[in-house]
Amino acid sequence: MAYKDILLPLFTYPTPIPESAMRNAAAIAMRLGCGSDGGELAAMVFRVQIQPTRNRLANFLAQTDDLIREENRRCVAVAEKTAAAWSEIAAGCGLRNRTFIRDVDMFGEAEALSSAARTSDICMVSIGPEQEIDKAAAESMLFSSGRPLLIFPEANPLRDSGTFERIVVAWDASRSCGASLGDALPLLIGASDVRILTVVGEKASARSGQGAEVIRHLALHGVQATVDEVDAAGRPIGQVLETYMNQQDADLLVMGGFGHSRVRDFLLGGATGALLKDPKFPVLLSH
Repeated sequence: MAYKDILLPLFTYPTPIPESAMRNAAAIAMRLGCGSDGGELAAMVFRVQIQPTRNRLANFLAQTDDLIREENRRCVAVAEKTAAAWSEIAAGCGLRNRTFIRDVDMFGEAEALSSAARTSDICMVSIGPEQEIDKAAAESMLFSSGRPLLIFPEANPLRDSGTFERIVVAWDASRSCGASLGDALPLLIGASDVRILTVVGEKASARSGQGAEVIRHLALHGVQATVDEVDAAGRPIGQVLETYMNQQDADLLVMGGFGHSRVRDFLLGGATGALLKDPKFPVLLSH
C-alpha cells in the first residue's frame, strides 16, 4: 500500500515555519510518492486567532482588546503569506498539493493536528530551533491520532533523492515497533538498503536474535534486509541510534514511539533534547 493521503501542518505562531523546513517537506513528500500521478499532500496552514479578554478592567487599563485585534490581523497576514510560499514551493517541485487554512485558537494546533491526522495515511512535522509548538504538536499527534508520524529536520537540507534509499529499522519486538514496521513497508519496498538494528544491553525487551523474524517477514514482501546488533555499552539510546545512522549514511530511521521510555525522551524532548532541537535525519514513528 502506498501513501495516498499525506498531511503536512504549517505552523505560523508565534513564528512561521521557515522556508528551509518547507523545502525539506517538499523533498520528503516526493519520496513518499506525492508526484503528479501519485498521492496527495494536504498542507494545513494554521491561522491562529486570540480570543478577546473577559477582564474589563485589564482591557480599560491596557487596551488589551485593541492589542489582540492587531495581533490577529498580523496572524492572518502571516498565514496567507505562508500558504502562498508553500504553494509556490510545491508547484515548483511538481507536487500534487492541496493547501488550506485552518483557524485555531492560540495553542490549539496540537488538538487540531491530531484530529486531522486520523483521516490521513501519514503526517509530517518539521522539528527545529525556530519553532516550539511543533514538538508539542508532534507528541500529541503521535500518541493521539493512531497514525504514523514522520518528523524531519527544519534546517538541515536533505539530499535530492526519489526515494529513501538507506533505511534503518530500530527493532526490539515491541508492539510499537511492529506498528512502525507495517507503516513503513511502502518505503522499505522501494529502498536499496534496509537494516534491522537491535540495540542490546539497553533494556530487557531488546534481545539478540530478534531480527530474524523481521527478515523473514520482509522477504515475503520482496525486501532484502540485513540484521545488525549493537551493544549500548552504557550509552544513551539516542546516542547509539545517531551514531549508527551516521555510520551507515542512512536517510531514514523507522522506530516505535513509546509512551514511557527513554526513546520517547530522545525523540520528543527530554534527556537528549539538544539532538531533538536539530535532528540530522528524518524519523518515522508509530505508536
